[in-house]
Amino acid sequence: MGLQRLGIINPIANSASTLFVADDQYLVSVIAANKSASAATIRVWTEPVGSTQQSEYAYVVYDLPVDEANSFETFRFAINQGDAIKVSATSGSISFSAYGLIQYDIRLALGVSSYASSSPSYPVQGMIWVDSDGDAGNGSKPIYIYNGTSWVSTAAAGIDLNANYAFTGNISIGNVSSTEISYLDGVTSGIQNQLDNKEKSIPLQANEPSSPAVSDLWVDSTSMQLKVYNGSTWVALGAAVDDSQLIIAQRMFA
Repeated sequence: MGLQRLGIINPIANSASTLFVADDQYLVSVIAANKSASAATIRVWTEPVGSTQQSEYAYVVYDLPVDEANSFETFRFAINQGDAIKVSATSGSISFSAYGLIQYDIRLALGVSSYASSSPSYPVQGMIWVDSDGDAGNGSKPIYIYNGTSWVSTAAAGIDLNANYAFTGNISIGNVSSTEISYLDGVTSGIQNQLDNKEKSIPLQANEPSSPAVSDLWVDSTSMQLKVYNGSTWVALGAAVDDSQLIIAQRMFA
């Protein structure tokens, strides 16, 4: 999911106002635009979920002047689910807007794996947690999925940290079709190894190679002429070389 506008507010002067309350975990920035003909100062801060007093707030900007007909954007900062972005200004002509990115996009079904002994404090729906201290049997670790309200065990499923996992059946990856995947049927070793094993050398010798196959190549060391086997005889490729060409060819193939 791309950059999105999270909130807009035009608060009255000297009033602490809520710009945005996070419903997910975001990377955000706040823009303050001064619409008046005189300068004003602004404050931008985060009130973490559960905070009750100012000493627990995280200030991003504090009494920063914004010149008339000008604007300012904060650095990008992270907020957790439930956190509130608060703003205030000494003028009622300051317009605030927040823009952000979800830090891990559950909406795209990518999920987020948390490997810890306790469940994440601020989960989002679809999040995956692996209990690092748990035991699902046979050395496996229990897996839980957050359904928006509570952590649900995947019951029989578990992750064996010492296991090698393999996929079976027909697998389609991205835009690769199952038909294209089937082209790999019969591959029993590394593809590059199989290609290397099919590599043909071109012998350099005076006599015709024995037991040739169709399309085999051979360099006649007497005439330094390249020849191909057509299934019944060796056929020269190109014209015969003269003495000067023969010397060059011999040096190349020596």
